[in-house]
Amino acid sequence: MSVLQNAPVSSDAPPARVSEKSQRAAVVCGCLVAFAYSANYTNHAPLAPALMREFGFNQALAGFLTTGIFATHAGIQMPGGHLVDRLGSRRVILCALVWVALGNFAMAFAGRTGSYWRARFSLG
Repeated sequence: MSVLQNAPVSSDAPPARVSEKSQRAAVVCGCLVAFAYSANYTNHAPLAPALMREFGFNQALAGFLTTGIFATHAGIQMPGGHLVDRLGSRRVILCALVWVALGNFAMAFAGRTGSYWRARFSLG
């Protein structure tokens, strides 16, 4: 345990002032990120019947797809938190949204089952 962890924190500096416009922009961006995240995380269940027809897999493989999504998501939590600590939340969120957009693009144009599975598992 570090000595600094138990040290009291005191500062005479006034808190940073954030304009109302910046606050509003932060809330809008946060809502958009939350929507993109939730839409990506939950979009496989309603699409399962169409995916099963398109790629020819059964309900067991559809369940495996769901398990893979949750397992990938769980596995990225710790590294993602570490990246946020090192690089900052803005950079990590921007990179994550680009990754999700590219993964969704890859899923939309997947021609074979393997391509779809790789894209879906890479997203989590």
